[in-house]
Amino acid sequence: MEPELIDRDTFNKTVAEQGDRVDRFQKITTGRRNAWPTKNDAFEYFSKRAPWNTWDARVLHIYVVC
Repeated sequence: MEPELIDRDTFNKTVAEQGDRVDRFQKITTGRRNAWPTKNDAFEYFSKRAPWNTWDARVLHIYVVC
């Protein structure tokens, strides 16, 4: 069991802000692409975007193929 990170008063003071953050992350996550016409298209997509554009091309190829 994890210890509490904040006390109840702090949580209650920031609950609206936390909800806004959750909503934002939810929109980002549901808006992501998860299908490409070809594996080459997927490779091109990932190779141009962080953090995948920092990966070795061989590792990125394995990531796309598997």
